[in-house]
Amino acid sequence: MATAMHLLIVHQNFVDHQHPGGTRHFELARHLVERGHRCTIVAGSVDFLTGRSLPRTTECVDGVVIRRAYAFPTIHHSYFGRALSYLSFMVTSVWQGLRAGRVDVIMGTSPPMFQLPSAWLVAVLRRRPFLLEIRDL
Repeated sequence: MATAMHLLIVHQNFVDHQHPGGTRHFELARHLVERGHRCTIVAGSVDFLTGRSLPRTTECVDGVVIRRAYAFPTIHHSYFGRALSYLSFMVTSVWQGLRAGRVDVIMGTSPPMFQLPSAWLVAVLRRRPFLLEIRDL
């Protein structure tokens, strides 16, 4: 059997099965966990669809570790508010990514574009491969 890996996904608008929206990355993470791998997701502290703040905690859902990084809860207020939310997550997600323990691969997903520099920086600082996922061309 291949060696288990630990994947870190940086995704501000991450949704698990407990919240409305697309759960693609949660399903990917669960799939990897079921096959013996570890998966940690650095997610934002604001529900993208509702705009409500989520607790900034670390939780384990179906074997997937979810670390909430702070984002200003202004994502639906204005263009400036949305940029402020994205920029705040860009900074705080680096800190959460560095606190995630030993990881083998760091994945950044887009959109939004702001989380890509965060994921890339964590990969550089940890000297680990960076996987770039572009979801919307």
